[in-house]
Amino acid sequence: MWSLSLLQVAATLAAALVAYETKNSAGQRLINEPVLNSVIVMMVVTSILGPILAEVFGKRLPEAQGLQIAEGEPSAAVATGA
Repeated sequence: MWSLSLLQVAATLAAALVAYETKNSAGQRLINEPVLNSVIVMMVVTSILGPILAEVFGKRLPEAQGLQIAEGEPSAAVATGA
């Protein structure tokens, strides 16, 4: 899970830095420093919370599927043939 998250963080950081360094003909940056800082904060928050929330809610998923099967409702995997 971390490998996917870190690759996404690296790509986002690279794109944000390129956008920050890019200037138009008037010399204005494509994104300003507050926007760059916001992107960095969002990357840190999602990098920390993403795996934690995936683990918490991922543990509940088998329980929810077990309830559907017990009630006689087909699960999504059975209904799609997966």
